[in-house]
Amino acid sequence: MNIRARIYYLLPVLFVAVICTDCGTSRTKASQETVKEIAPGLLQGYLSMEELPNSLALIPPPPEEGSPGYALDQDYATRAVTSKDTTRFKLATNDAYLYFPEAALSFQSTLGL
Repeated sequence: MNIRARIYYLLPVLFVAVICTDCGTSRTKASQETVKEIAPGLLQGYLSMEELPNSLALIPPPPEEGSPGYALDQDYATRAVTSKDTTRFKLATNDAYLYFPEAALSFQSTLGL
């Protein structure tokens, strides 16, 4: 059986295991409500727009042009552009695809498949 077939068989088992962790607990109002979709297949998050973290407050600004940090950023950017044909770049590209079943393949080494 190939890896993809194993993942197809294993995912329902994992899904049931995760769902059943709450079995036996009392139902709350939130668990009885349906989750709204922003777009087909894209669920609305649990934070309101006001509660979303402000990334500008969490992440420092980029380094100033001419600084050592700027030079380091430019070096890494150049390396990233020239590494498109490497195995690591291809793996990163595949890992960035977050749709089923490809997204599940990211966990194949963790699951021992």
